[in-house]
Amino acid sequence: MSGHSKWDTIRRKKELNDLKKGKAFTKFLYSIVHATKEGGPNPKSNFLLKNAIDRAKSFNVSTDAINKAIEKGFSNKSSSQFMECLYEAYGPEGILVIIKCITDNKNRAISNLRSTIERNGGRIVDNGTLSWQFQRLGVMTIKKDNVEDFDSFEIKLIDIQGVTDYEYDDDYIYIYTEVKDLKAVSATIEKNYSVDTIKISMIPKMKIEVSDDQKVERFIEAIEELDDVDDIYLNI
Repeated sequence: MSGHSKWDTIRRKKELNDLKKGKAFTKFLYSIVHATKEGGPNPKSNFLLKNAIDRAKSFNVSTDAINKAIEKGFSNKSSSQFMECLYEAYGPEGILVIIKCITDNKNRAISNLRSTIERNGGRIVDNGTLSWQFQRLGVMTIKKDNVEDFDSFEIKLIDIQGVTDYEYDDDYIYIYTEVKDLKAVSATIEKNYSVDTIKISMIPKMKIEVSDDQKVERFIEAIEELDDVDDIYLNI
């Protein structure tokens, strides 16, 4: 399996840039509010919330902002009901796309998403049309700079029960698990290494090559500009 692609690296650099401009800030807080509503305000018992907090902290979102998002998610006074929605689409050059939204207005989310996708050369399809071509897996990333002895690290990974695969590029190491094993595996790895991100992702079973990188990148960026979009999964 090879789940990582250059688009993950491009997306992460874009998130960092967007955060500086304030664009990504709201998305991180939406994730925290949603996770709190789903599983409560304690990250020790709510793994979804822990993931959302860790992701926000990795982009230097302040503790004060995180705590306010948790409070909003937990408070009965909050009238907004955030929900998670998955949508499927074909993109330019026939790429397969699954989009995860966290929104308090499902009609707004799908309307904005549909028009953006169609305007950029894609089309929404019924759920289930494309998702069978992806695997739902746990994914952890570690900065390679945080691993002093990579050969030793590889040997340790092989011995960790629950790790199904791993790969790496110039900057990051990507570790894959079954979703049910993600919490235990991440706890084991975090004892000795600084984990950059932990999340549940949709990994393509097969990837394709595209001939027009810029066209595809514009398509991806247009979708990620939408406030309700939390993540996007691709088969490239």
